[in-house]
Amino acid sequence: MRVGLCGLGDRLGYLAGLLRDEIRGFELVACADPGPVGLHHLPAAARRRMKSYRDLPRMLAAESLDMVMIGSPNHFHYEQLRLALEAGVKVFCEKPVVVSEEQTFGLLELLRRHGANRVVVGLVLRYAPLYVDLLRLAEPMAANSATSSVSMPPSTSIPPTALSSSAIGGAAPNSAAVSCWRSVATIWTCTRAW
Repeated sequence: MRVGLCGLGDRLGYLAGLLRDEIRGFELVACADPGPVGLHHLPAAARRRMKSYRDLPRMLAAESLDMVMIGSPNHFHYEQLRLALEAGVKVFCEKPVVVSEEQTFGLLELLRRHGANRVVVGLVLRYAPLYVDLLRLAEPMAANSATSSVSMPPSTSIPPTALSSSAIGGAAPNSAAVSCWRSVATIWTCTRAW
């Protein structure tokens, strides 16, 4: 699967690196971003192979892609999603996909024309170990009175933003951190029928 990245910040760089490691054939071939600050999350070999483009229209015109992953600032998502769908490319888009009522109705029309199964929205934090731990902590608190104490073993969860190579001393993320993104790999596996 040939994948292009649009808006390569820390979050999308981290996520794309994990998907590349988890999904066989997930090939990062291009990046559309005038200042890709998330490149450091990708292995050196992947960075060398990726072609760089200043914007999405240039990348779509030059590359034969199977999917575009959109991680640009929120107000660009709708237009970039539209461009990718109209180019016949499947899309993974971070939330929010739209930022206005007008874009919401535009998105509905795009999905009618191109098919809702061509878009996956990044709703991955609900499965992140940090949030699972917080829910686990909240359950006994809700059942007990406000004066009772709750004990919970320490979390092995690390928020995704804390996983930059500099924050962890250049080491690879631990298995707990990697597991927080397995849900995205599962989503992708389920959509291979695309």
